[in-house]
Amino acid sequence: MYNKKTVLVITWDHPELVTQNFSTAISAAIQGYNLNVTGISISQPIAPQFETIDLSNIAFVFCIGHEALSMIINGKIIYDFFDCPFYVYVLDTPIYNLRNTSGHLLIEYFNRSTKDDRLRILFAEKTYLDLYSNYEFNGLKPRLEFMPFAAFPAVNKKEEKMDRAVVIGGLGTELYLVHEDLLKNLDSYNPYQVSKKQTNELIDAIEHDQFAGNVVKHIVRIFNLEPKDLLDIDFLTFACEIDSYIKKRNRVRAVDSLKNFHTDFYGPGWDVKYKNVDNFRFMGKIKHTQISEITSRYKVLLNFDPNWENGVHDRVFTCLASGTSLITNDNLFLDKLEGNNSNIYRYRPNNPNINELAECAINGYQSTEVKSILLNHTWHTRITTLIENI
Repeated sequence: MYNKKTVLVITWDHPELVTQNFSTAISAAIQGYNLNVTGISISQPIAPQFETIDLSNIAFVFCIGHEALSMIINGKIIYDFFDCPFYVYVLDTPIYNLRNTSGHLLIEYFNRSTKDDRLRILFAEKTYLDLYSNYEFNGLKPRLEFMPFAAFPAVNKKEEKMDRAVVIGGLGTELYLVHEDLLKNLDSYNPYQVSKKQTNELIDAIEHDQFAGNVVKHIVRIFNLEPKDLLDIDFLTFACEIDSYIKKRNRVRAVDSLKNFHTDFYGPGWDVKYKNVDNFRFMGKIKHTQISEITSRYKVLLNFDPNWENGVHDRVFTCLASGTSLITNDNLFLDKLEGNNSNIYRYRPNNPNINELAECAINGYQSTEVKSILLNHTWHTRITTLIENI
């Protein structure tokens, strides 16, 4: 009898069920290829989860996030224990994963992937993929691949939608806490001995009307950094602090430009910042598994990508799959979306006009076909591309 191969999908237990929701969707897509899927959570005792698995029959291992790289099996790092293709899907902006307390594990994996063709790193944003594709370790490049996010369609899509905008996701926090305004102090705060002219050039790039969000590529270019610096802890700390500052500032600018438009906010922080705005309602925290159903209740979603320029948050696909109009920061990946995109309204992060766009989205709302999103931007299509390239 034919013994179907098994795929291990490994994740950790996120308090808002983010990684668990990704795991469920990706596992279901993999099962469509006549493969068994076994889910492993590193947040639970490991030994009992491996007891019933035939470890000699693994087709490939898929890690949602890099946290599983801490696992040791029979004295070996997990990716050395399994002699099969091994994937790490980086869900966040890569600089944050590389900088966090377990970032050294991902850096080691980066370096190992340069000489082991089994080991692959998946990015959901292509500008960062292009940047890190220039990195070398002992003259060899890491195995990086582009795997965009996909839709989490609502099971019970709402046909009657509210004449309100919705924001899903928190206000965010800054990592830089020394000064009130990071950019004003950038000349004295950076780990590089660069000229004031270079610092001012970086500030000008960030403040430019056409700035799309990715500050890392500007730091690398203006400060004349080498590819090896991309994994340096000083660079990662500096880049994360600037990025988090800009990310929060851009969200505040966008919401400020709503100008009292009727809007519901799901996520922390907004109620403190905007508690005195009459038409704003603060709905509290939600789980990732609730996003699709909540999005489908509204005529328009205001999205903030995490300073990405060519790759979008899963909210974008989920929103469009729900027939909800989308207001979002300009992003090259939007140009790749098939079908009628008349329900997508774009803004520049440094010059948002969200009130105007929200009025247009609500007043001009029409139910749009979602077939192209559901056909081309599902987890099944993403896994199809991955499996075809194994």
